[in-house]
This record gives sequence, structure tokens and C-alpha cells, in this order.
Amino acid sequence: MAAKNNSNQRKHLKPRGSYSSGELQLLTMEDGTRVVCSADGDIKRPICAGVDVHKEILMAAVCKTDTETLRATFYVRKFTTRNNDIRSMALWLKGHGVEDACMESTGKYWIPVFNILEQNGINPILTHPKYVKQAKGQKTDFRDAIHMASMFRMDLVVASYIPPAEIRDLRELCRYRLKLTYMRTSGKDRFQNSMTISQVRLDSVFSDSFGKLASAIMEYLISTKPDEASDDAILGLVCCRSNVKASDGDILDGIHGYEFIGVQRDKLQIISLHLSQIEECIGLVDKKLEYYRQKYAAIIRHLTTMAGIRPESALYILGEIGTDMSVWRDDASLACWAGLSPANNASAGKKKSTKVGNGGHYLKPLLVQCALAAVKSTKKDPYFHYKYGTLKKRRATKRLSSP
Repeated sequence: MAAKNNSNQRKHLKPRGSYSSGELQLLTMEDGTRVVCSADGDIKRPICAGVDVHKEILMAAVCKTDTETLRATFYVRKFTTRNNDIRSMALWLKGHGVEDACMESTGKYWIPVFNILEQNGINPILTHPKYVKQAKGQKTDFRDAIHMASMFRMDLVVASYIPPAEIRDLRELCRYRLKLTYMRTSGKDRFQNSMTISQVRLDSVFSDSFGKLASAIMEYLISTKPDEASDDAILGLVCCRSNVKASDGDILDGIHGYEFIGVQRDKLQIISLHLSQIEECIGLVDKKLEYYRQKYAAIIRHLTTMAGIRPESALYILGEIGTDMSVWRDDASLACWAGLSPANNASAGKKKSTKVGNGGHYLKPLLVQCALAAVKSTKKDPYFHYKYGTLKKRRATKRLSSP
């Protein structure tokens, strides 16, 4: 059946010049040859630039293409990474009529160059170094800049997605808040380890060993010597809470016999101070994020209509992909950029490993968490719950990649 379909797709040759570009991309000749044609020609940017970015120097190359002979002429100049010199480079590029400039994503050194070029009306294009890598034996800063500009003029460079400046600011705040939560989790783990060493087993009594009551008890134990601590004082803290499920006897059993060995008391005091400072920093970041919550309130409400996505998750998603979906070719390209799409890896007619990529270090874990929350919904949106149940029969648990 497949062979029949392939034979139906083959076309006989028409007179020269009678094929459209769309037909050429689908044309299969009788001998099996497939024809693909570039509709716009090879030279996409007659005037462009390539910037080889380093920590202390910039090598810029302007490429000008003759419209008749298609021969390229390169103008190469070296700059430093000082702000004034970067601005001089931007003026030099604009003097040559450059509107688009390509650069490598070298560490964080590309960010000041990107921002200054953008402020001076030049469209900077960022690319991964692997897409403009020079051949061995030919690599110098001078040749790298020319090679980058030459590839860029023919649109052979794969551009990285860089959102607008405001979305970049939102992304910085969201990622920093995420780092602070990681630090808070690590601090709580250290605090719990010290509690275990000191024979304080509140984690066996309370569901949250960092809740208000558990924190109040630990603060009392840290600030009081073991021989001066009294059960009445501890039970007095318990009486202030009306929703405590644990009995007084269980709470006291989890505390009796505790002992701060060595520097454990000092360590607990320092960790408590650190955790309070982290909470304060998270509060300050949340205040800064309130502006973006109000500005994109309509989009956040729209995103939260999907199962598993809460307002906080929606804000983080906006910080990663922005609000302009026209930059993505389709939903598959967005999933691929997020690192949630299987790769294409075939050679000699055999398919090799097609595991998802390593991209989307921030977006991929977030979307996976949203998906895991969506599969728990059995009443509001039960589709994902039942779909996950069918996938789980033939895949490992929590593997939510495309079937």
C-alpha cells in the first residue's frame, strides 16, 4: 500500500520553468530523485555583520555582497568590551548600513553587546557556537568573524530565541526567585539533619516540621538550655494552636531526651537566620513581580484555564516564552525548544536514540510539574488522568514524553 502511494506522488517532468517553488519541494522524479529548491535564493542578507565575542575583545566583520556578481567584501575591525568601545562598534556597523548582526552566545559576555546593539537600532541575532564553529586549523578571531558573517548572509545560522527586554526582565526575576526557593529547600534539609542529630523528632509528629507550631517549638529549644526547658512551656505553645492533630504526649515524646551535640545549637541558629533572610528576599522579589502579574493578568487568567497550571506557574511560563507566539513556527517547534520533543537521529536507514534534549533547563521542569498536577485532576479535567493511566501501562511512571 505504501509503495502504491509513493508511486502516485511521483510526477512526470514538465517543460523547464513551469514548476512552482511549492511543487519543487514535493517533486519526486521517476528514478526516485527528490527535488528541493530554495525559493528566495541563497543570499538572504546582502549587508550584515558577524561579531566574535570574547571576554576582553570583540572582532566584528561587516559583509557586503555585490548584487550583480554576488561577491562578498568583508570589513573587519577589532574592538574592546568596554561600554564606550561597544557603542563605537555599533556606530561603525550602522555607518556601513548594517541592520542585522550575528554573535555567539559566549558565557554571559554577549549580553552587554546584545543590549547596546539593540539600543542603537541594530537587530542582534544570537546563535549557539556549534552552529558557526570554524574548521580545525583555520580558527583565528579574524577568520571566525568572517566565517560567521559569511554564514549569516546566507541564513545558515540557527538563531536562538531571545525575548523582548521586558520579558527578559521578568525572566531574570522568575529565575532568581526559583534559585532562592532551591536555597531555601537546601537550608531546610540542613536544619532537618541537625534536628535528627540532636534527637528532636518533630518530623515524626507533625506533617510539616517547618510549620508555625514546629518552628515555635524549635525556636524555644534553641534559645533555652536543655536542663531549663519545661514541658509546660512547650504545651503552652501547643495551646495557642487550635488545629493541632497530634496529642500532647506524642509531641513531648518527640522532644524528650534531645541533646545539642557539639555545635549543633549554633548551626541551627545560623540556619534559622539564613532561612529568614531567604524568605525576606523572596518577599522582595514577589513585590517586584506584582507589576508583571497585573500587567499580564488577562494572559495569566487564560493560561490558568488549562489543567495543572496555577497563576504562579503561568507567570513563570510567560517569563520563559513571552507573549508573542509568532516567533514559533508551530506548537511542535515550541515543544522542541523546551526540550520536551524527541530528537531525530537516523543514519543508514536506522533510527538511533531519540531521547528528549537537554534544553529548557527552567521551562521543562516547570511544564513537567504542571503535567503531573494535571494528571491528578479527576473531576474538572479527567482526560489527562485517564490518558496518563493508559500510558503508564507501557511506560515507566512519570514518563510523560510524546507517545
